Amino acid sequence: MDADTMRQPGFAAAGTFLKLGTGQMNMRAAVVPSGARFFLSRNRHRWSPVLYRFFLVNGPPGAYNVSVYLLMKRLSAQERRRKIVQTAAALFSEKGFSGTTTRELARKAGISEALLFRHFPDKKKLYQAILTAKMEEQIPALFDGFPQMEGLREILTELAFRIARQNAKDPSFMKLLLFSALEGNELSDLFFQRRTLPLVEFLKKHFRQGVQARRLKERDPELAARAFLAMVFGFVQTRNLFRIPQLIRRPLEKTLGTYVKIFLEGIEK
Repeated sequence: MDADTMRQPGFAAAGTFLKLGTGQMNMRAAVVPSGARFFLSRNRHRWSPVLYRFFLVNGPPGAYNVSVYLLMKRLSAQERRRKIVQTAAALFSEKGFSGTTTRELARKAGISEALLFRHFPDKKKLYQAILTAKMEEQIPALFDGFPQMEGLREILTELAFRIARQNAKDPSFMKLLLFSALEGNELSDLFFQRRTLPLVEFLKKHFRQGVQARRLKERDPELAARAFLAMVFGFVQTRNLFRIPQLIRRPLEKTLGTYVKIFLEGIEK
């Protein structure tokens, strides 16, 4: 909420006084009579849920310090959209796509259903936004700064460790994908197209090079790539979602190194 917003008639009538100085905004007092409730309600989409609830729960009159004011600052459209996506990702991972209602999404995000639909016309669009946000975050992290390695064993171990570390950091995303696949949601295909295919292409290139150099047996490089990814993702799912004690107790890097060794023993000459 900026100074221009605070000077609007509804707030002027509410008796809001601002003191501006040295780059900071300080609120000396904010006395909000009941007549301002209509203004707040009509414009509730402009502010964070904290602002709206604080005024309606505590009621006028009241004086609020700077720390409270900062908590009440207006959310931008981009911030609001980001919060909706974060809230939806958490709910979808707990209840699935079909088990989550738009009413619950709006309530958890602290907004009305009307405002939710303004950002996302339906749950499908929202799900796409979640996957897009996750892909933009995760795909670069898998490949950015990937060290130059000549040995296939080192390359596979590094990639497996990055996948495992990424999923341990955000296990809710794995739940989200499992719900989507179990519910037959076509959007689960979007994940495999955007995340799995780049990994498959990355591995295929290295497997082809190994075959050409006569270090690897003649095997279909795409099937070899998918077999390796299935092994890694299966391990990650078992460790992070099912919390198998035997796997949790083992050092991650050592365990992944053993998986890579077992895999390479099947394709190396």
